[in-house]
Order: sequence, then C-alpha cells, then structure tokens
Amino acid sequence: MNKRTILGILGVCAFVCASAQQATIKVAYEAYSTPRSGNFTKQVKRDMVLLAGPQGSKYYSTMSEYCDSLTSTPEGKKQLNDIQMAAWMTRNPDGSISINQTKGNAPHKTVSLYVYKDAATSTVTVYDKWADEPGTYTEPMGQQWELVEDSTKTVLGYECMLATCNYHGRQWSAWFSPEIPISDGPWKLSGLPGLILEAYVPNSNFRFVATGIENTNAVITPIYQANTYAKVDRKKALREQQDYLNHLQERLSARSQGKVEVYITDEKGNRITMPKYEPKFAIENDYEEK
Repeated sequence: MNKRTILGILGVCAFVCASAQQATIKVAYEAYSTPRSGNFTKQVKRDMVLLAGPQGSKYYSTMSEYCDSLTSTPEGKKQLNDIQMAAWMTRNPDGSISINQTKGNAPHKTVSLYVYKDAATSTVTVYDKWADEPGTYTEPMGQQWELVEDSTKTVLGYECMLATCNYHGRQWSAWFSPEIPISDGPWKLSGLPGLILEAYVPNSNFRFVATGIENTNAVITPIYQANTYAKVDRKKALREQQDYLNHLQERLSARSQGKVEVYITDEKGNRITMPKYEPKFAIENDYEEK
C-alpha cells in the first residue's frame, strides 16, 4: 500500500465520531506461539488481524469471529455443525463413523483470543478460554519500552526502529514504524510512537510478523456473547490453565467414561508422552508469582 495513502487516512481520523469505534487501518499478522494443547515444544502459526484507529483497536482471528457469529444463534450453530460434519465425517465399511477435523476446508475455531485496546481509558481487555472456560480481564494498556539506538530495519517497505521491554515475564523486542503514527500493535503490545510491525521474544516460539497493511473504515465491533465470559484474575486463570493441560488426558477419559482413548503423536504418527506444561511454554510466564 502507498505510504502517503495511509498517512492521508490517518490524518482525517480526528473526524471519526467518538460514539463509533472506527478503524482506519487493518493489519494482517502471522502469530507464532506454542500450541494450547498437545506437544508444547512445537511452534504453531495463526493468522490474526488488527483493526486499529485513534480510539482503540481489536486483535482477533477472522475465522474464529465468523464461527462465533454463527454459534451465537441456534440456527447458526446448526448451520456450522452441518458444514463441519459434511467435511469431516467419514462412514467406514464396518458402519462406524470417523471424524477428522484436519480434513476438508470447513470453518472451525482455532483461536479463542480477542484483545481490545481502549485509548480513552488506557486499558486492554482480553477475552479467551482458560481451562476450557471463557473468561475476560482488563488491565492497563502499554509497556515500558526502551529504544535501541542505531537500529533500523525495513518491514513491508516501512523503516522501523527497535525497542525492548519486559512484559509479564518475557523480554520482548519490537520493530515499530514512526511512518505509521498509530501507537498499537499485535496482541497486547502497544505504547510506541508508531505501529509495531514485528515483535518477538528471543530464543522462543513467540513472534508476531505483519504481512499486510491496508486502509479501512470498518467499525470495531464488540465480541459475540460477551455476557458468557466470566471475569477472571489473569494469573489465577493461567495457573488453572496449566493444571488443566497437565491433567487433560485424565479429564477427557473421565468425561467419556473410559470409552475414548486420548493420546498425542509425532509427525510420523507414533505415540509420544504428552509433555508437562510449564511456564516456559506460556507467552506470559509470570503467573506463578504471587
């Protein structure tokens, strides 16, 4: 996208009605992390989007939001289930049925995370699932960044500067561009004099990389069924998530009354022991601190 075009759109953002959270820019990110279940030593990639404007932003998965929009009504929930079963279900010669969620292109939710930033209150609100239960919490927005002198890099054609910070137990490095004067970025990262186009934790699986930028006038819509998300304490929720993952096999087996065997495999299909989930696998690893 032409840089002048983006700057021109940003220049008129002051005229956006305060009652409508309207975005002026849409950024596509590849988000790399450890998986929420299974082999925690692997790295997975998710496609995420940031809708950002002068009043705030929304970071989310468009596919997950589409699924949430359908499951918010009984009719939509049935429609989504029918689409998924048509793609995933196979009737075997012996009459049994197999379901393979990696088969076909049916829409399915792989990311539960939504992050909303509110410039007026300088807060960030997170919606997610911990221990398979939907929850939400709000905390102050932004990080305490330190600029790294004489550091430049070009990302998507924009000249960027490097900054670092310690945030919730992780040491982050972020490349931001003053050419795009929006103090925002992927996930909960923000607070720099320019849009964060790349961020990572050195020697880890955690990384965000911008892959596309475009102008938009999209309204930043609220999450579907917000009333189903219970208020949680961040650190407590992360501790409960760790306990849940470390006893997942037993929980699933008990839920099926022993009728379902739960195990994980490597790339070759060989069964492996499920690794223990520890803070080192979490994007925020400060949750054991009281």
